[in-house]
Amino acid sequence: MLVIMLQVTGCATAGDRDRAGSSNTAQGRSSFELGPGVIVAGNEPMTYVMGRGGEIEAIDARTGDSVWRSSLAAKPLAVLGSSLIAQAVAKRPGVLPIEVLDLSNPETPPLSIEVPLPAGVFAFIDQPLGISFAVEARDEAGVVVVSWSYLEQHVSSVAPAPGTSPILRRAEGGARFDIESGELQVLEGTSAPPSPVLPHQLQQMFEDGELQRPPSRAGSVFATTTTQVIEGGDRQVVLNRWEAETGKALPDVVLFNGRPRAAVQSSDNRHIVITSSLEGAEAGGWERYQWSVFSMESGDSEGNLRWHTSATPFCVLGRTLLTITQPFSRKEEGRVVERPPALRAISFETGVQTWSHPLRDTAYRGPFPAGP
Repeated sequence: MLVIMLQVTGCATAGDRDRAGSSNTAQGRSSFELGPGVIVAGNEPMTYVMGRGGEIEAIDARTGDSVWRSSLAAKPLAVLGSSLIAQAVAKRPGVLPIEVLDLSNPETPPLSIEVPLPAGVFAFIDQPLGISFAVEARDEAGVVVVSWSYLEQHVSSVAPAPGTSPILRRAEGGARFDIESGELQVLEGTSAPPSPVLPHQLQQMFEDGELQRPPSRAGSVFATTTTQVIEGGDRQVVLNRWEAETGKALPDVVLFNGRPRAAVQSSDNRHIVITSSLEGAEAGGWERYQWSVFSMESGDSEGNLRWHTSATPFCVLGRTLLTITQPFSRKEEGRVVERPPALRAISFETGVQTWSHPLRDTAYRGPFPAGP
């Protein structure tokens, strides 16, 4: 069975914004969110992550080395020019603290912004049981726009009664501010990114059912994939592309024939991984899946890698695949070893992991209530 997951992240992603083609062009590459609290700095080999000690760390994506740490904020949200927009730890409900760090000197006192939240809404970083708080930041014509959402649910081992909802409270909102002046404007209602704007021709093709998924901007093209059943019950994954400037259709490229487990687009929309299960003698090891990685712009193969999960958030930087893994345990040398969430780099040249860096685990992993 083919599973299509265009994005595997917790918040709205750079990919959602990029379908309009406003920031991630053939000439440049904006920063984007690889996963919640993991920001890749586009044109530079730098990644900003949530450190396990509550700080922000700058990681050299080439080596995995920690370049600097800053305790002035806790969760990176976006890189805008020479500034890192980040969420700080809230000390009280009703306030979302945002810090603007100078990347050239991250320990200098930052610009501090307090985004007001509704009464009783707490800007959590570590998520409690039954509560989710998500935040993102983006650039709109040189102004920072912060969007947030809050969801509180009743958690029980007993299914809710018919006609009742487990949702106790839902809220969303945002604000915009100028980095230079710090002037803040609270936005009414949601401040989520506008719906992606596709060329009329492509929008019409999608609405008419000619395309299975809406195209996204990948460098100089708009691209999507189509999956169809072929002889023997196998599936064929085909890349469809159009020139971004003219809308001219480009030749389709057959990416894969076989039994794919998943087709996962990268967090910046520039690549796609098609995952298949290893067979025969190769199927019994820890790395049970083969990742076939392709460029969404050209259809060229980046290479094949083996990995232990069928789908995780990823991006391609040069000849390296960068991905996030969730906590897992495995038996190593006769004992069970627990591994925290981590940012990992895999080389296309060797097919092996070159480095990994542990990340802050913000998910709730405690006990669940036994009763209603």
